[in-house]
Amino acid sequence: MTGVMDIFPAGYLGGPQFAVAFFVSLIIVGAYRRSGGWRSPWRWLTAVTLATSLALWEPFWTRDVGAVAVQFGATIVSVSLALALLRGTSALVIGLARKRFGVEPLAVLVGDHASIVQATGSPMFSQSSGYRLVHKLSIDGPRVNGDAIGAELARVILATRADAVCVAGSVTDELFKQVIEVAHKAGCELLSLSRAWHVAGVVPLPRTCCGVHLTSLTQPGLQAHQLAFKRVTDVVCSGLGLIVIFPLLALLAIAVKTTSKGPVFFRQERVGRGGKRFMILKFRTMRLGADGEKAGLAHLNHTGDSRLFKIPNDPRVTRVGAFLRRWSLDELPQVVNVFRGEMSLVGPRPFFPQDLDKYQEHHFLRLAARPGITGLWQVRGRSNISDFEEVVALDREYIDAWSSWLDLKILALTLPAVFRRRGAY
Repeated sequence: MTGVMDIFPAGYLGGPQFAVAFFVSLIIVGAYRRSGGWRSPWRWLTAVTLATSLALWEPFWTRDVGAVAVQFGATIVSVSLALALLRGTSALVIGLARKRFGVEPLAVLVGDHASIVQATGSPMFSQSSGYRLVHKLSIDGPRVNGDAIGAELARVILATRADAVCVAGSVTDELFKQVIEVAHKAGCELLSLSRAWHVAGVVPLPRTCCGVHLTSLTQPGLQAHQLAFKRVTDVVCSGLGLIVIFPLLALLAIAVKTTSKGPVFFRQERVGRGGKRFMILKFRTMRLGADGEKAGLAHLNHTGDSRLFKIPNDPRVTRVGAFLRRWSLDELPQVVNVFRGEMSLVGPRPFFPQDLDKYQEHHFLRLAARPGITGLWQVRGRSNISDFEEVVALDREYIDAWSSWLDLKILALTLPAVFRRRGAY
């Protein structure tokens, strides 16, 4: 353990100095706010960086700069990952406890029928850490007016003991004023569900300009601080991963080389974040010259879409290649792509550059994140998902809902998906 102790020396990571700096930093960046700041990886990373800077300020001037730099990076990554795991687990446990003991916040949904139907499927009403929907108050009808809806809403809040009122869809100014007055008099939290994502695929973000409160409708995508956090995690994990799996890589390379003619690795051009092209690495699973046979086998593509070229029992696959594909071992060399910054551990799967001219406008949104070795597509069906639109929808869902906890969840679900071996060909 000598090497580990050199990276994490006794006295700063486990001592009161770092603990105090850590909690003070979390408070400063708002990581305990009810509004959702406690879920923000950006706030976690900022707090950990600030705390580590305070704790290592003295060693920076008294010890070797290189050693302190290693300690700085290792501390930020390890503490951030530990905090993400802790808070994700806490959210799950608290959500289950709230449901078990009946202390979930209760919500009344107000809006037109179509908006209510759409909003009912929102994660805020379906996940354990959200609200429990106790009543749906429709405002459809020619004789609906603000006073009537206000009186009905007051009665519903009193009967259900609701904690929140959620407004969905478009409502008139008169009706909206009545809803606000009733909700606030009853002491309820008032929420408005944005339809921007469902209508136009954009993400609403609050913004202030010249004292005027606005909502900025931005394209979904990982922000700069999110990309930085993912990149640091990818470098550390892929670097350590290459060291751990090197013996396995060597054994698989020998198996590929000795059982069929051709190179050990298969290199192919793919499209990454922002449309940037790179060479993806895999263990070769097909016979030499298999790419030239692709056109002649197009009729066997079970998806019917050239953008998802999948052939069950592909005749070009070698015996060892079939084994590698069945257990997803052919993907292991992509850890090198992750270390080089071309891919991420988790993200959308990279597709072929020749397919870009077939993309529609909304398809390009999936290029807002680095492609990953695994992702929602892999853990929800792999090659069994044969609709390209469904694949794009999964990629956009991942980008829009990204968090370090989501990455950990996908990584945890990847291994069971591999062992199930459904859709692996």
